[in-house]
Amino acid sequence: MNIIDLQIDPSYLEKAMVELNLSDFPSTEIIGKMFDAMGGTLGHTQKMQSMINWIDLLEKKYREAITSIIYGLAHQYKQQEDRAYSPNQPFFNPPTSYFTENAVSRAFSLVEKLAQLLNVFEDLGIKEQGSSREAVSFGKIQALSKTTDLAALERSLKTLSPERHAHTHGMTPEMTRHNISSVSAGSINGERPMEVIVHSIDESKLPVTPYQQLLRCKNVMENFTVVISKVFEVIDNDLDI
Repeated sequence: MNIIDLQIDPSYLEKAMVELNLSDFPSTEIIGKMFDAMGGTLGHTQKMQSMINWIDLLEKKYREAITSIIYGLAHQYKQQEDRAYSPNQPFFNPPTSYFTENAVSRAFSLVEKLAQLLNVFEDLGIKEQGSSREAVSFGKIQALSKTTDLAALERSLKTLSPERHAHTHGMTPEMTRHNISSVSAGSINGERPMEVIVHSIDESKLPVTPYQQLLRCKNVMENFTVVISKVFEVIDNDLDI
């Protein structure tokens, strides 16, 4: 079976980690305080447990997201060192592209899970699951949240949104689109008839390199860690009341 070889020397991972300098997930000491706050009414205790569940998941999914970014950049370094470029598709490299698409998808998924936490904390009452009209979404929470400024995080997502849409629904962003710009009659040495087909690159839809995409994912992660730290602070203050 022809599968992608994702193995890579740890030195590339170390180099990527140094360049990206991604933040760790904030301390989850708040979970202990939430366990202590359980009791009283069933509704309040269920709310604490639900928030704990989401915080635990967010920590795990953040780790997965930054792992994809780091591995993507590490494979980009290896591709450059090996000069593993295709003349037709210079920006597409199977392991690099694999982790890049993974990173883009996980960035959006992480933010949607943050929205779930805020929905529970702020008692917004939006359904966890259901149709797009009924269920929680980051856009809905941004419009309704009274505790957290999500504007910077939303802007970083917006810069990455075209790539997410392309990965999901269209041409992979790092793929070069080849065009046929003309087909015309011609001849060889004025004798043998032939058709002249002129190939070109579609300059209206130029590739977005994996490196560009990974840096945009990094920007989402940076804004996410700022927001989740603020959310933990707000929850902590709320528990003190």
